[in-house]
Amino acid sequence: MGTLAAVVTLGLVLAVVWSGRRDDPGGLGRSDVAVGTPAPRAVATDPGGPDVAAPAGCVVGGREVALGDAGCRVWQAAAPADARWRAVAASDDVVVATTSTGARGLATADGAGRWTWDSPHQVDPSAPPVIAGDVVAIPLRLPGIGPLGGVAVLDLGSGAPRWTAASGPRPVRIAVDAATNAVVSVSTGVVHTRELDTGAPRWQRHLPGLPVADVGLAGGHVIVHAGDAVVALGLDDGQERWRVTRPDAIALLGADDVVALVAPDGVTGLDAASGATRWRLDRAGVRSVTPTGDGTRLVVATADQLLPLDPATGDPDPSVDTPGPLGAVTAAGGRAVHVATPGGLRRIDLAGSRATWMLLERELPPDRYAETSVDGATRLVAVLGRGDLAAFAPPG
Repeated sequence: MGTLAAVVTLGLVLAVVWSGRRDDPGGLGRSDVAVGTPAPRAVATDPGGPDVAAPAGCVVGGREVALGDAGCRVWQAAAPADARWRAVAASDDVVVATTSTGARGLATADGAGRWTWDSPHQVDPSAPPVIAGDVVAIPLRLPGIGPLGGVAVLDLGSGAPRWTAASGPRPVRIAVDAATNAVVSVSTGVVHTRELDTGAPRWQRHLPGLPVADVGLAGGHVIVHAGDAVVALGLDDGQERWRVTRPDAIALLGADDVVALVAPDGVTGLDAASGATRWRLDRAGVRSVTPTGDGTRLVVATADQLLPLDPATGDPDPSVDTPGPLGAVTAAGGRAVHVATPGGLRRIDLAGSRATWMLLERELPPDRYAETSVDGATRLVAVLGRGDLAAFAPPG
């Protein structure tokens, strides 16, 4: 399945004792997990979007949250005492949620606690944890001169720490690939690659003075979007393979070994191995490009429209009109995406060109929810506006 490579980081070796102030002084205590049951038909409505069935609701934290027709909350976990959930990642078995002082692993099926990890350093709230294989990588804020970042890699099943390393000045971006046993971390001016299982260094390369926007793995290369350049480095040795300079471009990394360069007037698809142009789409008002969960489409978003593309050829499918203005677009399972709208979070099935369900929760950042499955059935796990962590089973 061709998808965006996940992102997390590594680097310098620093002290493990942190003496700074923590935002969540209460740490990670026990939290209550409540099992939700479907409520009667709800009065909440979909404010003017694509066809979504009148929702059946579940009461979460004293307010109604609706998920399409017969979708409902499966479980809910309150944040630890004196703390707030910051970000979440999910696998079919384990949900990992972070606070600023650690992380907790919960069973995806019912929210039961699996493990608790108290971090010796502050967890970076600006980036979500990343699950790859049997580990989870969690971005950190480290002590030292200047704003330093790092990563902690934990066993996904038990929460036991495997290793911790520093990456350099924040912000740090990380890509994790279990298939190649690689963790790539990029901070301002430096790229580190380590072994995922042990943290042993592979190589380090300097990219002087370039602020990092994104990093990923595609075509056997580390693809870095830094400053006004997109640079491909060999995953085996860190040597530069190719570089393109696009001052107004944003790189989207990964799907089908294609690197998409996004500009307001269109999208260019590059071959990840060679940097050669595969295709070009001229389109005014492009805001973002996102791969679907199954990696079969790149989805171009404008103010009020989604246009799916074949990542290998750039050929478009029929567009999907949505009520504007659109917010962040993120991958969902199958040939679908999540779209933030003024009314809440929608899951849009691109094959059927329709919204299949909607979460009526405003201002939900893209790193505060994750879609996974339990025994083949979709689950959406989200950090809600009031800070609770909840899992929803969409209709069907």
